[in-house]
Amino acid sequence: MKHIIQITLLMLIFCSCRKYTPSVYEVVGIELGNCDNSDIRPIEVITDSVPMKAYAIKITLTQEMRKKSNDPESESGTINEDRLNSFNIFSLNNFDSSHPARASLNTYFLTALGASATIESLVSKGEIGGGIRHNNDAWTTEEFLYLMTPPSAAGNQSFVVNIGLSDGRNLSDTIKVKLY
Repeated sequence: MKHIIQITLLMLIFCSCRKYTPSVYEVVGIELGNCDNSDIRPIEVITDSVPMKAYAIKITLTQEMRKKSNDPESESGTINEDRLNSFNIFSLNNFDSSHPARASLNTYFLTALGASATIESLVSKGEIGGGIRHNNDAWTTEEFLYLMTPPSAAGNQSFVVNIGLSDGRNLSDTIKVKLY
């Protein structure tokens, strides 16, 4: 009899919970910035000149709310409509003897300072964007790409980052930098 009462109470608790509809958002924009990674955290530079052994690209993703929760004050969470299908970084200039202009540089960059933080790993997870929404319908998040293999020679580079999303959209931006 005791077990029946416990099971009944558990069923009442689960059934009486109000179902919340999570908020739905999507990634709608990308903007790149040049960073100097010689400190603890990459610092965006004012000039377009960065040491090649300390170069990082800041990616700012803009997200917009598509469907709000039925109770915005609840902890119902948010769901990203987008899945990351592809990610490619390349230079419009010759990078080194193995990487002429427009050749993929994905293996030369990491998404965090750790051996497993490859772009390939990022794509395989399929996650993009996120961050904290402060009751706004649009917000940004920042991610970084750390250059782990510098070019063979100092000089100007124009990096292009192209992100492919599950709904068929591609977001792309270009950043110019002088690596010394």
